[in-house]
Amino acid sequence: MNDSVETKYKENDWIVHSYHGVSHIEGIDKRSIEGKERTFFVVKASDLTFWLPVNATDVQHIRAISSISSLEKALTIIRKKPNLLGTDYRARKTRIQEGFEDGSLFSKAELIRDLNGRVEIHRDNIYEEKMLDTLKEQFMDEWAIANNCSSKDAKQVLEEALQVSTSKIGKE
Repeated sequence: MNDSVETKYKENDWIVHSYHGVSHIEGIDKRSIEGKERTFFVVKASDLTFWLPVNATDVQHIRAISSISSLEKALTIIRKKPNLLGTDYRARKTRIQEGFEDGSLFSKAELIRDLNGRVEIHRDNIYEEKMLDTLKEQFMDEWAIANNCSSKDAKQVLEEALQVSTSKIGKE
């Protein structure tokens, strides 16, 4: 890689993409685009490979894997009573999209908690269930990488937090 390019990531780092989730920087590739050579990170997510310009890594939808203490704080958020997402489908869909676009761990933790609460009460929207599954998968992947544990262990931690949250539905 060109030494004059400053970046906060390097080969073999783990990152989180707002939509694609936990991803691994597998290498560096130079490509010519419109006659200009550019340098990219080759990034592998669970379902695809994408190229991230090395000089454009400071964007909102890409962040480093969270620290263990930040993930613990996210679990604290998830354990709280879910907030109602309302009855208006369009408003709920907008809230979900905003949560994905935000990309922050804590925003996604709130969305996991609230969507899980909604799905627990109303199993009537396949889109919301799919988004919840995607968010949960992203959280579990990040937990497993940060804590160097299995996916099964990460799933257990998240499911226990969600059980605490759903136990609070209908209580003051």
